[in-house]
Amino acid sequence: MKKKLHKILLFLLLCQLHVAAQTEGFNYEAAIKPVDSSGFYNIVLTPELNAHLKIDYSDLRVVNDSGKWVPHLVRNLGLGFLDDIIVYDLKTLRKESSSKRTELIVLSKDSITSNLVLYIGNTVAERFCAVSGSNDLSSWFTINDSILINPVSDAKKTETTFDISFPPCNYKFLRLQINNQDREPFNIIKVGTRGITGAAAKFGRYPMVENPACVIYQKDSSKFTVVKIEQSAAYHFEVLSIKIRGVKYFKREAYLYIPNSPNEVLNNPKQSKGTFTLSNNSTLQFHFPKSNPRTFYIFIHNDDNLPLRIEEVKTFNSYRVATAYLEKANHYKLMLDNSSASIPNYDLDMKDIPEEAIIPSATVGKIISIQKPALTVPAKDNSKKIIWVVIAIAAIVLGFFTYRLITDINKS
Repeated sequence: MKKKLHKILLFLLLCQLHVAAQTEGFNYEAAIKPVDSSGFYNIVLTPELNAHLKIDYSDLRVVNDSGKWVPHLVRNLGLGFLDDIIVYDLKTLRKESSSKRTELIVLSKDSITSNLVLYIGNTVAERFCAVSGSNDLSSWFTINDSILINPVSDAKKTETTFDISFPPCNYKFLRLQINNQDREPFNIIKVGTRGITGAAAKFGRYPMVENPACVIYQKDSSKFTVVKIEQSAAYHFEVLSIKIRGVKYFKREAYLYIPNSPNEVLNNPKQSKGTFTLSNNSTLQFHFPKSNPRTFYIFIHNDDNLPLRIEEVKTFNSYRVATAYLEKANHYKLMLDNSSASIPNYDLDMKDIPEEAIIPSATVGKIISIQKPALTVPAKDNSKKIIWVVIAIAAIVLGFFTYRLITDINKS
């Protein structure tokens, strides 16, 4: 019976040590509001939560009130449907070309459109064009009046595509006017638009999540413009949006530079994290591998042109959620920020989550710092001193009695 009791006590002790190990090393936590019914819930990974997480989310944990991990899946709902993006052909209502101008009018496919795809016979020529919209083919409204079309020829085909991006609009008809300037026109075969299909078309795409505003500093030299961007926290981002003023027509090579350390010397801008082109005919939104620096730089190569004026830089991240099965009335919390954590290996799989279901979102409370127990200096162990005192007293007493014994023997 005693052996059984010892085994039970040992098992309980090991369980407690395991639970303590699961929550050890995390620096922040945030309570999850109890849910009304048991089931799968999405925990939206907001910029504030991301600022306390690594970019691979390996230090994110959902923990129950016993301190044990609850399996979860981090899902990218913002870019999860990239495989579903296709090009839809648009119906051409008018197509007229001359040495002066090419005019195309197409019927928009969706209520909201933000791009056109031109199928052009291979060419190395360049032309400027304008895009406008209308709902009645009579009154036209400008969308962009200075787009440079400069297609790159396809080495394996006789035609290529050129994408024209613009702010979302809901015009029923779109008109493209290309200024040929007394030269031969492009061979425009057809016009399309990029859209989504499958699950994305059914459930819709989640928008990119905008991070809090950045602070920017700009310095211009004879050949380069250096823009320093500071985020107020280590927010994750994979898209940059740049607002430019001062020059109407421009096309500049630029570099994104993320220092490896705060004190790194920026002596070679071409050792960058990504290269992109700033052009007046683009949306000025650029995709990069996900990162989370608080400070980063944009280098712009001006050549012999006037510097661009960077008015605003915004950072965006995909809409991501942590999906977990939560029990009704139970208490859960998120554990965040653990530099030594690795990605957990759970049994939970995407096929376990109902594809057709609209998963509700759980509410997350305020992020708070986990208070670490104060380091206490252990009291000095005086037991050895006491032992030595006892030994000394014993030696004195023993010596006293030895002396008395010898004295008595001598007397006798």
